[in-house]
Amino acid sequence: MMNPHWKPTTLALTLLLLLAAPSQAAESTSIRDAGRAIAETHANAVIRVNVIVSMRMAVGGRQAREDEVESEINGTVIGADGLTLVPLSEIDPAGAMMRQFGSRMDGEVNIESHVKDIRLILPDGREIPATVVLRDPVLDVALLRPREAVENPFAAIDLTRSAEPLLLDEVVVLARFGRIANRQIGVMTGEIQSTIRRPRTFHVPSSELATAGMGLPIFDVNQQLVGFVLMRIQPEGMGSDEDSLAIILPAEDIQEMAEQAPQEGEPLAQDAGEESGEEAGQPAESPEP
Repeated sequence: MMNPHWKPTTLALTLLLLLAAPSQAAESTSIRDAGRAIAETHANAVIRVNVIVSMRMAVGGRQAREDEVESEINGTVIGADGLTLVPLSEIDPAGAMMRQFGSRMDGEVNIESHVKDIRLILPDGREIPATVVLRDPVLDVALLRPREAVENPFAAIDLTRSAEPLLLDEVVVLARFGRIANRQIGVMTGEIQSTIRRPRTFHVPSSELATAGMGLPIFDVNQQLVGFVLMRIQPEGMGSDEDSLAIILPAEDIQEMAEQAPQEGEPLAQDAGEESGEEAGQPAESPEP
């Protein structure tokens, strides 16, 4: 029988800490093991996208010159036919700026941007010409599809195998570096800091996950898809840090948009949403081909 007057000694406390250490190490290792497995399974579904955008600005009714801007951004393939998710603000920067600051410009300044060329850069180096088939300005999502059907199916993220995280759950983001790192795959761990339910559900990731970039998939420790990192922008904001927030949009929201995306040969979809109670599906300007 244990002595009721027994008190833990320094040695006993040390032993208890040593016994607890393996379980803590195992817990911290599990998310890293999951991250390595996710990278091995889904690396080819995370790609780079080359975009050439034409930018035009008019001030006081006078047309300024037109400039072309070429960039390389993140993309995640979500369909075997090559349907790819990218952040809308990165292929239509002028549209994002006008949505955020347009009313403060008093009609004196008008900025437009149009996609002139867009190509999916696959991990094997192939470049596939693509077109914008659906845009959602509210959620900052654009969906791309190859201009012509390809012979072999794309490696793609399965949107139907998803999970909802809890607060402080550890998660993994899968990214692909740019040309400076030979477009190699990258993995980063983080956690869920908050969940917002209204006007729509989304999760707030720890800040390091956002540094990997937008339009990237997030997975949990069980290798289930949680959603995609995107930037939520406050319309008509004041330009402060509080006007934008990196979020994780749940996979089921992206699946709904993917189901709306036109198939090959169908007319291009109208924008999937406008700022109207956060509901998608309202008619808007058609996207560029």
